[in-house]
Amino acid sequence: MPTPPVQERTATPPPRVSSPRPVNRPKKIKKAIEHPSLPPGMLNGGVPPINVLIVEDNIINLKLLEAFVKRLKVRWQTAMNGREAVNKWRAGGFHLVLMDIQLPVMSGLEATREIRRIEKVNSIGVFSSSASSPPDEVKAEPAEEDKLVNTEMFKSPVIIVALTASSLQSDRHEALAAGCNDFLTKPVNFVWLERKVMEWGCMQALIDFDGWRKWKDFSQKAEEDDSKKAAAAKGSKMPKKNRLSMAAAA
Repeated sequence: MPTPPVQERTATPPPRVSSPRPVNRPKKIKKAIEHPSLPPGMLNGGVPPINVLIVEDNIINLKLLEAFVKRLKVRWQTAMNGREAVNKWRAGGFHLVLMDIQLPVMSGLEATREIRRIEKVNSIGVFSSSASSPPDEVKAEPAEEDKLVNTEMFKSPVIIVALTASSLQSDRHEALAAGCNDFLTKPVNFVWLERKVMEWGCMQALIDFDGWRKWKDFSQKAEEDDSKKAAAAKGSKMPKKNRLSMAAAA
């Protein structure tokens, strides 16, 4: 008689019990990523009404810089080479020059040296006196080709910022030695540049008292306009019944 197969018994594993967790465990709050915000700029009168000369031979870079200064609502002119930049600067009234280094006809560094030379021979701003020269020394008249038509348009030496795609320290030193006030590597960081324009503009406006006064007048007018707009918006939200009662009382 055949023997029936023996069934093997397997032990059932015990049910898993999850480890106890605290009921009132605080949840982690994810911190929002803070992006750098642009300075308020001209929206609250932060940038004085300065005049900027943009010197750039690359059309794309020129359009980007034009859009930047247009957003700040400051005046600007453009030049495509160093010689044109010097000729436009000689007309006067510029507070800031954004000078590309690699330019045709005359390089940016050559144009900067020429501007500083003309400022010196015409005794503009800090070049009007020298600690090494005696106080009673009679200064020589500048040559006819170096004379500025209207020196009243030059309150102080213009601020020149070198623009270059090079990040070499030697190029930076060369630009500063040529007479540039600062050095900016492309691609341009417009957040940094806007803060610097506001800083440079305030310096130039304080030197030019009339420009500073006009800036303050503009700021006050902008605040008054904002107050009027806020009052008008508040009045437009007033319930119709209240407006009718006020009109009847009038």
